[in-house]
Amino acid sequence: MSSHGLFQHQCRSLGTATESVHKLMSQCDIALPGLDDARLLTGLYDPEQIVAFYHQLGASIVALTLGADGVLVSSGKKMQLIAPIAVQAIDATGAGDCFNGAFLVQYLQGKDVFCAAKYANIAAGISTQSYGAVAGILNRREIEERF
Repeated sequence: MSSHGLFQHQCRSLGTATESVHKLMSQCDIALPGLDDARLLTGLYDPEQIVAFYHQLGASIVALTLGADGVLVSSGKKMQLIAPIAVQAIDATGAGDCFNGAFLVQYLQGKDVFCAAKYANIAAGISTQSYGAVAGILNRREIEERF
């Protein structure tokens, strides 16, 4: 495939992905995008604009993970940057999934979105201290000790 053909294929693939993801996001109450993917899919750079974009799609709660910069959380009425915890990161594999799972568990157990995001941010940060997607995930007691 020529470089021009590859570019056209990638543009169609990105267009298809963008359309599909935005259609799915319009059906979600909670959006948990990661910054790099959100920038690619929205064409926006600024985290606050990305959060606003997902609210406009219909999400009432948005938690935009910022990697080593923490997470930007919005309830639609209030937006808060949750700072990262200090860790010696080794491997970020699975950190986003760890954040998402921890956030949803806390939120569904009745915690407000900001408390859930703080807890999930700690869990995800700790998970980067080991190699792989599973080894660094701690149990609730261990996370709460850091919380």
